[in-house]
Amino acid sequence: MLFRRVVALITLNACIVEYGFAQNIYVIQRGDTFSHIVKRYFPSGHLYGPKGNMAIVLAQNPHIKNPNRIYPQQTVTLLVENATPVAETMAPAIEEIKPAIHAAKEKAPESAPQNRDVSFESVLEEWNISALYGAKYLSLSQSGALGSADVGVLFLNELKLKSEFLLENWSFGFQLASYQFKYESLTSGDSKRMYALDLYTSYKWAIGGLGVEENPLFRNDGGDVQMTKQSLMYLSLGVKKDIELPTRKPTKLKLKTLVHYPLSSNTDNADVELKSVSGFGVQGQIELNRQIFAKEDYSLHATWVTDIGYRKISQDVEWDVSSGKAESNMTSVSTSLGLLFKF
Repeated sequence: MLFRRVVALITLNACIVEYGFAQNIYVIQRGDTFSHIVKRYFPSGHLYGPKGNMAIVLAQNPHIKNPNRIYPQQTVTLLVENATPVAETMAPAIEEIKPAIHAAKEKAPESAPQNRDVSFESVLEEWNISALYGAKYLSLSQSGALGSADVGVLFLNELKLKSEFLLENWSFGFQLASYQFKYESLTSGDSKRMYALDLYTSYKWAIGGLGVEENPLFRNDGGDVQMTKQSLMYLSLGVKKDIELPTRKPTKLKLKTLVHYPLSSNTDNADVELKSVSGFGVQGQIELNRQIFAKEDYSLHATWVTDIGYRKISQDVEWDVSSGKAESNMTSVSTSLGLLFKF
């Protein structure tokens, strides 16, 4: 009996005996995250916390110092219950040591760092940042108290900076965009840099956030066209979908659809007063990321982002002697290429 127990222990230590356990060793593939690997083999129970499944697996894999720093071809030992038993000749001996295995499993989380459940780093699956350069087409049709204006301009100087923090089901991020707008009337010219900032959070497929976007506002006084820069603050709600494409190198397609509701507006011109803003906006975004190369601590991706948006705004305006309601319809299309770093 003792001999059989020793044989079972040696077998368990050498090749991770599979009695009562599903996958024993998993080889990490590109695109994997530690939490997703654990969830795949531990579909029930808590993921985080001192007694969570991640703490158990980390205790069984002391070679993994940081779950956010895993890389392809690295191995993870996983002892998951309810698997096909090994040969029946080994089953009785393993049955005798199963209580010891379960006792070790219960004690394992105690040896793990106690701050795993509260550390932001322990639950952060990925942080990424990207820089892009591209073109933007803006079509604006304005009518009402400030006179009519129809403008269609192509800008070849749009810059974008994006960053995102990914947790298990949550994500937080921002996007900053900028382009130089130059407009010339019959008597003068003007040039202003326009900015747009979006802050958002998402839970699984749902997105919500706040944004500020600057756009031109025109006043047509008998052919003398003047321009000011208006800033529109809005609330955004929408949905997203991430799709892993079956390609040789990791490639991800990210789709977003958003609806915007204006909250307030103002301008950089002290002589212009805006109030009682209303309307809506819709936006669709397609983002394609393809990995160029990967290291242990980071990976580099080529990224392509295309945005299509429409916004209808109605607001009360006072600009010198012009006073009343002004309506604007704006359509924008932008596309840009850049580099994405994932950490």
